[in-house]
Amino acid sequence: MRRTFCLQEIFFIFEGTEYSVPKMKCVFAAVFLFCAAALTASAELDKATELVLKRAEGGDAQSQFYIGMVYAEGAKGAEKDPKLAAAWWAKAAEQDHQMACNLLARAYSLGEGVEKNPQKAFELWQKAAKFNNPQALYNLGVCYVGGMGVEKDIRKGYMMWLDAANLGDEKAQYNIAASLLNGQNTKKDPQKAVEILKSSARAEYVPALEALAGFYYQGLYVPVDKLKAMELWTKAAEKGSLVSMQNLAQIYFAGDSGIPRDMSAFARWTAEAAKLGDPQARFNLGLCYEKGDGVEKNMRAALECYKLAAQSGLPEAEEKVNSLSQDSKNSN
Repeated sequence: MRRTFCLQEIFFIFEGTEYSVPKMKCVFAAVFLFCAAALTASAELDKATELVLKRAEGGDAQSQFYIGMVYAEGAKGAEKDPKLAAAWWAKAAEQDHQMACNLLARAYSLGEGVEKNPQKAFELWQKAAKFNNPQALYNLGVCYVGGMGVEKDIRKGYMMWLDAANLGDEKAQYNIAASLLNGQNTKKDPQKAVEILKSSARAEYVPALEALAGFYYQGLYVPVDKLKAMELWTKAAEKGSLVSMQNLAQIYFAGDSGIPRDMSAFARWTAEAAKLGDPQARFNLGLCYEKGDGVEKNMRAALECYKLAAQSGLPEAEEKVNSLSQDSKNSN
């Protein structure tokens, strides 16, 4: 489920150039995600998995949770098996293992390894929340706001997020900041919102990084600091944020106060955006290769980029494909 709170957008106009860069996006989006956990164990545990399994079979809740993770991830030589993962988490959840409750709830909410059951998911998150588990509180907020497994109650959802935010959950902090900025379920307080948003950004939550960068770039609620904005967008881009990649590319293309024009950096972030399938980035990367802007000139690579962009229906890319293909035939 997604709500988007759009801020002002910055428009870049490049006259006398073939590059087509879409308007900058400074977006504040309240993204409601379910928590997930990853198996983090050293290679030494490979040999010990059978011993952990024995402890799990003997009723040890932490071992049961761990074995569930092994099957969920398909790790330690085990085949991925969502049903077995859910079964082991259920055993641990019976003993009030908080993360087992969280992940089993997630399984019920998505129907992974168990029959989809939003009400059961809600009950399990409610169980973990009794121990002030921030992820469970955040997910309860999701349930209340979306009416998933419980009657819709946005105010209750907000209060759950507030509790989770106070316990350090970065997603909840982001949503509380969005509420404070928009005056939803609470009095509007931009300054408090920014402080909470900074906490979420310190945890490197991508939407928070994107939003805070936009604030610094525009001087919205904070003093203008374009270098700080670039730093935050870079962190978000390194975590896979397409919006941040696009913004970095745009700024490096044109340059700005305190930020010199840098075609190598433009090409780098354009290439990263192209990897994510952005048609305009693919076209612009083709131009980089064709002109030798920020990269070594490579007509073959340029043609491949244009072909990919053309597959998305960009007419200018189709023109480039036809032109370069014809040039190649003529040279032969």
